[in-house]
Formats: sequence, C-alpha cells, structure tokens
Amino acid sequence: MGHEITHGFDIIGRQYDKNGNVVPWWINETIDAYNKQTECFIQQYSNYTVPGVNRQ
Repeated sequence: MGHEITHGFDIIGRQYDKNGNVVPWWINETIDAYNKQTECFIQQYSNYTVPGVNRQ
C-alpha cells in the first residue's frame, strides 16, 4: 500500500488532482526541489545489482 501512495508524487501521479483530473498543481520550484531531494535515492539505488537480472 505504501508503494501505491508514492505514485501520487512520481512524475506521472503528480499531474493529477484529488479528483483524477489532469492539473499541473506543482509549481516549477517545487518540481526542482523534489528532483534535488530525490537525486540521492537515484544515485544510491543505481549502484545495486540483482544477480540474474539484465543477464548479470
């Protein structure tokens, strides 16, 4: 369930309002701050490999 909640804040989910209408409710400054804050997660988890995935 927690995973599904995070979709409300991903690049696609953040484009919808509470009624499911496409409404860009994040301002550019919010998007920039979000991208900056999530970069550390991207860098951290990009370093992991899972044996057997992607022919590794």
